[in-house]
Amino acid sequence: MSARYAGAVRRALVLLVLVAVGCATPRDASPSFTLDAARYADAFDATREVLRDFRFELERVDAQSGVVSTAPKPTAGLATPWDAEQTSLAGEVEDFTQSNARSVRVTFEPASPSAPAPSRSQAAPGPPPADLRRAEGELIVTVRVVVERTVRPGTRIDPRAIGLTSRAEDPELLARGMWPQFTVAVERDPGLEALLARSIQRRIDH
Repeated sequence: MSARYAGAVRRALVLLVLVAVGCATPRDASPSFTLDAARYADAFDATREVLRDFRFELERVDAQSGVVSTAPKPTAGLATPWDAEQTSLAGEVEDFTQSNARSVRVTFEPASPSAPAPSRSQAAPGPPPADLRRAEGELIVTVRVVVERTVRPGTRIDPRAIGLTSRAEDPELLARGMWPQFTVAVERDPGLEALLARSIQRRIDH
């Protein structure tokens, strides 16, 4: 078997695996689930463990307010097969061709919100925030994943050689701190949201 043929076979196998992974992720899966407040501590720990399993760096861990969030995690799609956040072949290709990163925010909220507090003077101190560690009833756990893209304005790619690529400086963007590059949120990732929600549920049950 020639090296060229073997390489083609490996690429075909990779594509088949990616397609299978994409098909295994239901498009209509929910990023939320309900939880008995008595399991809150277990669920909070499970959330941290799952995000670490996916190699996300935890940025905010607030058990009182019910929030776990991560720093943006870059990925190169097909070029980084050890990353598990892509849930479709299209996502693998897009991350390969774009400078994408994903950040995750998991929130825990009471399923039945408490009654609004009575109005008070603006000068009066407000009530202390509710501590979810003492909550009763049911909680709603919601996973939100935002895809962020790094934009490099003024890039001119030379078709003759990648080494001849040049950058045009934009004084206006430079003054705004957006040159040589800036990051913009482009979309949510419902596939990864659902995958993380299911993974957290399974971790709680085990």
